[in-house]
Amino acid sequence: MILGINQTKSSGKNTFSITEDGFNIYNAETPWTPIHKLEISISDDKGAVIYNTKYSFWENFTEELIPFKYLFTGSQKFEQFSVVDTNGETVGSFYIEVNGLWDSKVCIRYGEKILVGYRVGTGFDENVTFYDGETVVGQITKSNRMVADNKDNYMLHFIDGYDDLKPLLAFFVIYYDFRYHNNTGEAFKGTKVSYKKSLHKNVDKYDLDFISSNFGNDAVQQMNNFFTESVKKSSSMNLKLFWTIFGIGIGLALFMAAIIIFVFN
Repeated sequence: MILGINQTKSSGKNTFSITEDGFNIYNAETPWTPIHKLEISISDDKGAVIYNTKYSFWENFTEELIPFKYLFTGSQKFEQFSVVDTNGETVGSFYIEVNGLWDSKVCIRYGEKILVGYRVGTGFDENVTFYDGETVVGQITKSNRMVADNKDNYMLHFIDGYDDLKPLLAFFVIYYDFRYHNNTGEAFKGTKVSYKKSLHKNVDKYDLDFISSNFGNDAVQQMNNFFTESVKKSSSMNLKLFWTIFGIGIGLALFMAAIIIFVFN
């Protein structure tokens, strides 16, 4: 399973398009302002809702009431959202679990099973590596090399055997963006670049070769192309102009540095 997720709107509300093999299969929406409803939704390509989230204030309040409870109990859940189908039945949940200092994970529960994801910053990319028990089964990749107009882009790779969870896994990416990259209430035009390296205890959970080993080297190039094209679609600014300005800025900085070194030597 290979899915591409592009944010299509980032002001007033957040909307997303989820594609497979270049075809749109789902659309999703999340709140943009802190006073907006907390529910998140995902629909099919025709606009029919598949899942909504349900946020229980009381459930989250009682679980999060005691700060650092995990130091005594060994586990504490945060940001719990139930996933509800169109019949009002709960089919699973998303949440963040903390087990100790610098030890947290994101979780997808469905039925009696739980997929555990470890979030790792690897530089210009951000990854969540998913385990089913001791086996690596999937990965979310977010590119931070360039984010245009606050519109985030992701790719989801999962091995065979999880196709029945496709809408739930796609929905989790939307939840993930909502919890970590929502840019609440921020209207931004332009581009951002972010570089982050994780130092917490779960960095060894990241499988650098997961995509190439399970999907081939072509899938890695496909992902790079996807992110490049996504930025072009998202940006309100001419990228050629951006890189020209960026290059001029770097050139001026180097020129000034050379002058300072010359003067003080």
